[in-house]
Amino acid sequence: MTTPAYRLDDRVRRGAWWLTFVALIPLLAQALLVVFAAPPVTFIALASQVLLGTLMLAFVGALHLGLLLVAGAAFSRMQIVVRLVWCALPAAYGFVVAQLTYPRPLLWLAGALLVTLLVDWRLYGGAAPVRTTGILPMRLVFTVVAVTCLVVTWAWA
Repeated sequence: MTTPAYRLDDRVRRGAWWLTFVALIPLLAQALLVVFAAPPVTFIALASQVLLGTLMLAFVGALHLGLLLVAGAAFSRMQIVVRLVWCALPAAYGFVVAQLTYPRPLLWLAGALLVTLLVDWRLYGGAAPVRTTGILPMRLVFTVVAVTCLVVTWAWA
């Protein structure tokens, strides 16, 4: 049995890469503000970075839901249940972590982004029931930049 591979349309791929880079601009700007700005601005950037990290985790869950909606027929019932749980888990985790006092959530969010990348690689790379070409490289770039910004912000906070 062959594994179906879902490939992003070139027009969608280009737009998705642009969206990835645009989504990272606030994270980069906030990390720079924390490093170079005065304390009142630093706290606002720090709080905003925690909220943005939580939003990014919710977005990761939404990616899983979108893939499940497109390729649901390729999965068994148990694989569908696992992916449905995985759709909601990152956002729920991000919400809980965002309740911690600053700057602790930054490291927890960075770790969660790394874990979700590893889970994505396991669920949709290699010998998975559905392979997605084009999404995992974007997730890698997105995760590396986001984790770097979160860790830099934590280190300077």
